[in-house]
Amino acid sequence: TDEIAEAVFKDNVTAKEAYHESLQNRAINHEIKVDNSERYQKKYSIQKFKLASGIEVSIPMAAYQDRDQVEFVNHPDGKLTLMIKNIDGIDSKFNA
Repeated sequence: TDEIAEAVFKDNVTAKEAYHESLQNRAINHEIKVDNSERYQKKYSIQKFKLASGIEVSIPMAAYQDRDQVEFVNHPDGKLTLMIKNIDGIDSKFNA
Protein backbone atom coordinates (compact mmCIF):
# COMPACT_ATOMS: atom_id res chain seq x y z
CA THR A 1 0.00 0.00 0.00
CA ASP A 2 2.94 2.33 0.58
CA GLU A 3 4.09 1.82 -3.01
CA ILE A 4 0.59 2.56 -4.29
CA ALA A 5 0.38 5.74 -2.21
CA GLU A 6 3.77 6.88 -3.52
CA ALA A 7 2.86 6.16 -7.15
CA VAL A 8 -0.56 7.79 -7.00
CA PHE A 9 -0.03 10.76 -4.71
CA LYS A 10 3.72 11.43 -5.23
CA ASP A 11 4.40 14.80 -3.53
CA ASN A 12 0.91 15.31 -2.07
CA VAL A 13 1.61 14.49 1.60
CA THR A 14 -1.92 15.35 2.75
CA ALA A 15 -3.50 12.95 0.25
CA LYS A 16 -1.05 10.20 1.27
CA GLU A 17 -1.97 10.64 4.93
CA ALA A 18 -5.69 10.56 4.13
CA TYR A 19 -5.14 7.40 2.07
CA HIS A 20 -3.26 5.65 4.89
CA GLU A 21 -5.86 6.79 7.41
CA SER A 22 -8.72 5.38 5.34
CA LEU A 23 -6.86 2.06 5.00
CA GLN A 24 -6.36 1.79 8.75
CA ASN A 25 -10.12 2.10 9.26
CA ARG A 26 -10.73 -0.95 7.04
CA ALA A 27 -9.82 -4.58 7.48
CA ILE A 28 -7.43 -4.75 4.54
CA ASN A 29 -4.64 -7.29 4.37
CA HIS A 30 -1.59 -5.16 3.54
CA GLU A 31 0.47 -8.09 2.35
CA ILE A 32 -0.54 -10.20 -0.61
CA LYS A 33 1.16 -13.52 -1.23
CA VAL A 34 2.32 -14.07 -4.80
CA ASP A 35 2.68 -17.57 -6.16
CA ASN A 36 6.05 -17.62 -7.94
CA SER A 37 5.96 -21.33 -8.61
CA GLU A 38 7.58 -22.90 -11.65
CA ARG A 39 4.12 -23.40 -13.15
CA TYR A 40 3.66 -19.66 -13.61
CA GLN A 41 7.29 -19.01 -14.53
CA LYS A 42 7.02 -21.56 -17.33
CA LYS A 43 3.64 -20.26 -18.49
CA TYR A 44 4.89 -16.69 -18.85
CA SER A 45 8.33 -17.52 -20.25
CA ILE A 46 7.06 -17.51 -23.85
CA GLN A 47 4.97 -14.90 -25.66
CA LYS A 48 2.58 -16.54 -28.15
CA PHE A 49 0.74 -14.84 -31.01
CA LYS A 50 -1.79 -16.02 -33.57
CA LEU A 51 -1.96 -13.60 -36.47
CA ALA A 52 -5.07 -12.83 -38.52
CA SER A 53 -3.46 -14.75 -41.41
CA GLY A 54 -3.33 -17.92 -39.28
CA ILE A 55 0.41 -17.74 -38.64
CA GLU A 56 1.35 -18.72 -35.09
CA VAL A 57 4.51 -17.36 -33.47
CA SER A 58 6.10 -18.31 -30.13
CA ILE A 59 8.87 -16.05 -28.85
CA PRO A 60 10.87 -16.55 -25.62
CA MET A 61 10.37 -13.53 -23.34
CA ALA A 62 14.09 -12.70 -23.32
CA ALA A 63 14.03 -12.34 -27.12
CA TYR A 64 10.62 -10.61 -27.08
CA GLN A 65 11.95 -7.88 -24.77
CA ASP A 66 15.17 -7.38 -26.78
CA ARG A 67 14.65 -4.90 -29.65
CA ASP A 68 17.80 -6.26 -31.31
CA GLN A 69 15.96 -9.58 -31.78
CA VAL A 70 12.25 -8.78 -32.16
CA GLU A 71 10.50 -5.58 -33.18
CA PHE A 72 6.91 -4.62 -33.91
CA VAL A 73 6.49 -1.78 -36.40
CA ASN A 74 3.18 0.14 -36.45
CA HIS A 75 2.11 1.47 -39.85
CA PRO A 76 -0.15 4.50 -40.44
CA ASP A 77 -2.87 2.25 -41.93
CA GLY A 78 -3.14 0.35 -38.62
CA LYS A 79 -1.27 -2.73 -39.75
CA LEU A 80 1.77 -4.20 -37.96
CA THR A 81 5.01 -5.69 -39.14
CA LEU A 82 6.75 -8.26 -36.96
CA MET A 83 10.50 -8.19 -37.54
CA ILE A 84 12.64 -11.05 -36.30
CA LYS A 85 16.27 -9.93 -36.45
CA ASN A 86 19.77 -11.43 -36.32
CA ILE A 87 18.76 -14.97 -37.25
CA ASP A 88 21.71 -17.38 -37.30
CA GLY A 89 19.71 -20.37 -38.55
CA ILE A 90 16.25 -21.89 -38.82
CA ASP A 91 15.09 -25.37 -37.79
CA SER A 92 11.94 -26.45 -39.58
CA LYS A 93 9.54 -28.56 -37.49
CA PHE A 94 6.58 -30.28 -39.11
CA ASN A 95 3.66 -31.59 -37.10
CA ALA A 96 2.43 -34.76 -38.72
